[in-house]
Amino acid sequence: MRKRGQASVEMIIIIAVLLIILIVVVRLNSESLSFSNRINDEGKGKILLDDLENGINKVYRQGVGAKTKIYSGVPDNVQSLNISGSSMKLTFVSGVTFFKNFNFNLSGDFNVNEGNRFFFIESGDDSISISLDGNITSTTSTSTTSTSTTTTTLPTLTNTTVFYDGFENWNDNSCEHEGLWTDCDDGDGYIEKNNDEYNGSKSVRFKNHDADDDYLIKCVDVSSYSETFVNFYWKISGLDSGEYGKLEVKNTTTSYTEIFDSGEGSTSYTEKLIDITSYISTNTCVKFHVLASSGSDRFYVDDFRIIGQS
Repeated sequence: MRKRGQASVEMIIIIAVLLIILIVVVRLNSESLSFSNRINDEGKGKILLDDLENGINKVYRQGVGAKTKIYSGVPDNVQSLNISGSSMKLTFVSGVTFFKNFNFNLSGDFNVNEGNRFFFIESGDDSISISLDGNITSTTSTSTTSTSTTTTTLPTLTNTTVFYDGFENWNDNSCEHEGLWTDCDDGDGYIEKNNDEYNGSKSVRFKNHDADDDYLIKCVDVSSYSETFVNFYWKISGLDSGEYGKLEVKNTTTSYTEIFDSGEGSTSYTEKLIDITSYISTNTCVKFHVLASSGSDRFYVDDFRIIGQS
């Protein structure tokens, strides 16, 4: 009887130890995932500040009255984006903060939520103004002794996602896009979903295309919009000199024109925003195609959007 009791106690101890180990492993995995997400968010935050910096410097170089707009993403877990004096500060809820400093004054006051959006930037006499809605207040000199404040209103634009594919719903075989795209031909290689993603859990991967006879095409009616853009994230793996991932566009009256060429570019995901307003029509088509001569040469796309503005 004592042996049975002893065995029961030993079993309880073993189970308790296993439970403790399981709890520790789960906690470590959770902390690892949380850290990974934080690093990813912070990377996106740096991209946002870089995009804003490029837009700000652009209108500053062009002089008073210059305007531009940029399309960039605000990552999750942002606490604030503050603009004060000649500095721009992005703060995360974790307390991590990134700065951009300029040699001129900035102005802007807005709340930012997670997601992609347009930022409107204008160069005034006294500062560079940043706005989310196109209403930019700038200070304009009226004489050598006084100034007046005027409000410049850029066109009020409504952004509509005409088409989106995060490639989450593709099936396992090449070109199985579940009817999302207008046409797909994998040529002598593969156009398939893949788990090397920028966002979500999937992307699309082009590989093994020796002849550049592959294509992935989407055609949409954007005739009701005043401006149109394509927006996507891309990267390459192993592409050699002369190899590429390309994007082309056409409308009802033109043939395909190249608007993007990856070359031997980035091996980490990079955002691309391209204005295709000049191709607006009732049947505007965009086409990806790739030259990647071996199985280790690949081109990836994720979070692909066609955006209409009206």
